[in-house]
Amino acid sequence: MNTLHPISNVTARADMGGQMTRQTFIHSSIVYGLSLEVAVHGLITVLLRLSASNIRDAKKFKLLGIILVIGNVSAIGYILSVVYRGNFTESNCVVLSFLGNLFSHVFYMSFDVMILYKCYHLTNRNKYALYCIFLILINRTGWMVADLRQTYGLWIPDFSFCGYIQDPITGPGSNFSDIISDCFATLTALVLTLLRYSLSSKYIQVMVIRTIMRSIFVVAVNILVVIMNVNPPNAFWHYFAWNLRVYVLLRMLNLDILLDFASDKRASEDSSPKVSNDSGQRLSVPKTHGEKQPFIVSEISASFNNRTLIRKESRQQ
Repeated sequence: MNTLHPISNVTARADMGGQMTRQTFIHSSIVYGLSLEVAVHGLITVLLRLSASNIRDAKKFKLLGIILVIGNVSAIGYILSVVYRGNFTESNCVVLSFLGNLFSHVFYMSFDVMILYKCYHLTNRNKYALYCIFLILINRTGWMVADLRQTYGLWIPDFSFCGYIQDPITGPGSNFSDIISDCFATLTALVLTLLRYSLSSKYIQVMVIRTIMRSIFVVAVNILVVIMNVNPPNAFWHYFAWNLRVYVLLRMLNLDILLDFASDKRASEDSSPKVSNDSGQRLSVPKTHGEKQPFIVSEISASFNNRTLIRKESRQQ
């Protein structure tokens, strides 16, 4: 048995009796509770935005919104499958373990699809970028299918516990494919930003900051998981890496929509007594003379946050 998953790590150690230590249990409960809060918050926010009248016809956000919904729902399913694994029985151990593994892969792939989707639009839908993204997603899908076939749940009568047998090849293969997706999206965004867009633009600054912060956290936590897979000091740090990965990915998955929702709310509260549009004319974002505007800065911002950007530009002028 290998140590590529927290559940595998626990059931592999007979001296632990298939049970978490108190320290690991407390840490896991806190992190999974925070992760569920982020997932539910993000899911509700996305659904509210999708139901808003001003974005019902925004195809770009509809597609991105569907990706976010799938990512948050699958994350909730994965977290619940880990939290309640101790309640699995011999009759449902294999099926529920498969579903938990499926939820985890869908969650991780949703994050990859989200950042690659943003990357594709950032390149003005460049066909070469699309080819690379297609190959990256094919590679990730292949690892997912292989892992679903090779990884399984196993009932352990001595512990009365549903063990999780992670394949030693498909586990790290899936992790490395996620790292490839993150690195490709990051490098593409940074190169295009430096070569094509002006860093004096406030929109570009926001995009660069979010891209860099998202990439640093995601790549770092994925590397931590790989390290803990190879040689974990103890069961606690193995759990710590996997739990932290779920929380960080959920935070980064919902980063744009939660930040834009908060800024939109603050701008609405600050400017609502002062803003009026009695003429009935359609508002538009003023362009800076001589500055090339990007095709897309943030899918969320471009879809439903135009009013916030207009107010900010108006106050600066």
